[in-house]
Amino acid sequence: MKQKPLKIIFEAIINGKYRFDEFLNDDISSLYETFFHKERKIYAPSKKLKSYQTFISLIILEHLPINTDVVFSYRKGTNVVDAVRPHQNSKYFYQTDLVSFFSSLDRNTVKNTLDNGSINCPAIDINEYKDRIIDIIVADNHLPQGFVTSPAMSNACLFGFDNFVSEHCKIKNLIYTRYSDDIIISSESRDEIGLSQLIVEEAILNSTINLRVNQRKSKLVNLGNRVTLLGVSILPNGRISVSPEIKNKIESLLYFFKSDREKFHNILGDNEEKAMSQLSGYINHINTVDPLYLDKLRKKYGTTIIDALIHQSKGL
Repeated sequence: MKQKPLKIIFEAIINGKYRFDEFLNDDISSLYETFFHKERKIYAPSKKLKSYQTFISLIILEHLPINTDVVFSYRKGTNVVDAVRPHQNSKYFYQTDLVSFFSSLDRNTVKNTLDNGSINCPAIDINEYKDRIIDIIVADNHLPQGFVTSPAMSNACLFGFDNFVSEHCKIKNLIYTRYSDDIIISSESRDEIGLSQLIVEEAILNSTINLRVNQRKSKLVNLGNRVTLLGVSILPNGRISVSPEIKNKIESLLYFFKSDREKFHNILGDNEEKAMSQLSGYINHINTVDPLYLDKLRKKYGTTIIDALIHQSKGL
């Protein structure tokens, strides 16, 4: 791709909706609101700021390097099943997550990531605008949860971390995948899996990012017990399926959907559209994770109902 000035690219993509001087000079703090959801601070960008961030994602963030062999979050065409599938033939599993994931990725981390990874950016003069780009995608000195740019930027920020863990796991015959802040390492060997946390902690020490392992959520499990990773179960035969909790919930919902709509709405609420959307979401999740189980639901509750829910039929 032939590189062009950022202004030319901006005007071609934004197509007169906003001016380039607005992009450069707007007070970004006035273009988002904040609120708390389950004790997490969420940043809600305005329509204008979303446009700026979508532009940045397209011409910069999509060109930053990430380790696509092990990272499955925030990527088109991948989901939690893709993050779990590499582990389905393992016997021992280490799970943990990273504390305060987005807020650990500060302005300096973002700047270093852009400095090291933006060589393939289509804007020839990107270095002139890096500080402004950082102003648009960082708030309160970190990647904000809720900004359009935060997910892709987080993957790029952890490029070195992912490479370190992946390389050291390969040496020890371990399998590593990451989905956002969730880390999974697995092995066929009980002895080797015990090295997992040491590898992750060494990767953190080797990194310039202020990452921390969530000790409360760190655990080792083996296939003889129930193994659930990212809400997805690995069965003793290695097949991937949805968790027992989701199976129980979806079968209860389908039963009441067919036989007692009042109880169905007692569970999901009186708003018909929202209730149907939620039920459809469960069915589509099952369709992604375990199509064989979905076939069982078709036989039990009817093909017409299940297939209509997959497509969120308005006729139900």
